[in-house]
Amino acid sequence: MSFPWPSRRTPKTVAGAVFGLCVVTLSTCSVASDVSIPFRFEDLRVYVDATSGAQRGECVLDTGADDVMIDTAAAGALGMRATSVHAEHGAGRGSMATGNGGGVSMTVGGVPLEVESADVAPINRVLRPYNGLDIKGVIGAPFFMAHVVEIDFTTRALVLHDPSIFAYHGQGARLPFQFVDGDPVVQGELALADGARLPLRLLIDLGAKADLLVAEPFVREHRLLARVGPTVVEPLGAGVGGETRYAFTRLAGLKVGNGVEGTDLIAGLSVNGTLRGGGYDALLGAGFLQRYRVIVDYPHRTIVLEPREPAPVEGFDRSGAFLVANGEGLQNIVVHEVVAGSPADRAGVRKGDVIEAVDGRDVRDLRIWGARKALSVSGDTVVVLTLRRHGRDLSAAIRLRDLI
Repeated sequence: MSFPWPSRRTPKTVAGAVFGLCVVTLSTCSVASDVSIPFRFEDLRVYVDATSGAQRGECVLDTGADDVMIDTAAAGALGMRATSVHAEHGAGRGSMATGNGGGVSMTVGGVPLEVESADVAPINRVLRPYNGLDIKGVIGAPFFMAHVVEIDFTTRALVLHDPSIFAYHGQGARLPFQFVDGDPVVQGELALADGARLPLRLLIDLGAKADLLVAEPFVREHRLLARVGPTVVEPLGAGVGGETRYAFTRLAGLKVGNGVEGTDLIAGLSVNGTLRGGGYDALLGAGFLQRYRVIVDYPHRTIVLEPREPAPVEGFDRSGAFLVANGEGLQNIVVHEVVAGSPADRAGVRKGDVIEAVDGRDVRDLRIWGARKALSVSGDTVVVLTLRRHGRDLSAAIRLRDLI
């Protein structure tokens, strides 16, 4: 379904938000912005407000999803019944029971979206400990096919353009892509410190919480674990197949298409069967994409990247403690895993510890993304955690250092 565009060629703000600088005419485009939708960007994940019937909440916006997925609980409240239930495989070693929920009418940030056939799966149950919030589902390809979607990370706004009249005349890099199994894939080249340059297929994946995530077949074929610098194996989060694990490292550089190059990238090399590949060799994730104003043009099979100045720098965990959220409102922050020999390990932090405060600040105010950010700041920094273990209060002073 194509959105009934406003008769006025001036921007229209929806979802009850006024964005000032978000809602402007872009000098880089031949047409004015039509609709601006606010989004939340936390822990390298984009969330948009969505409504269907009486169900309203946040959904993950994901170019790596070839459909719209409705969480099982939300689908049940809407009276949707999943048929043809099957095991869906994705990032993670396992699978998720996924069914066909049929057609659904919804709005994304107030903009109507008709989905001919939505998937139904318990996606929130899997993601919530890692996200630190509850979601109603995942918004994928149908939304991007209906609009040219501009993602402005500076203003935290999506700007939607009419594909039938949109034309881009700016200075950003235009990268043509192909659809592989419904996902956008561009050609790229990976630069290693030993001077090698390896061609690879990059799936543009807004839902991937990293600069680059490399699939295991590519890792094995090119013996990457033996050729890169220091690595640290940690979880990243979860996908359709459950918890994901990667050997994280820093890579010398990456070329995307013919005109975009990135340096000093944090890359996750798949381990334990996390990322199986197939029609792609690596995921180009939100950590990389946030360095640009991104225009996703599915109808014309093009993505445009305009560099942000200054480009944001995403820190990597410098503690060795991986955190998850649980409890009421997902406000309890728990140590899920501790890397052996890491600063957290040496400070006495243990798996299962409940974090009550970070440098004296209540974690209920920080939420999980704030706690993670505090453990990734640069410099000679000591972070003091107030912990609760087996009913006792403890304190751990972690002197942060680079793990990779």
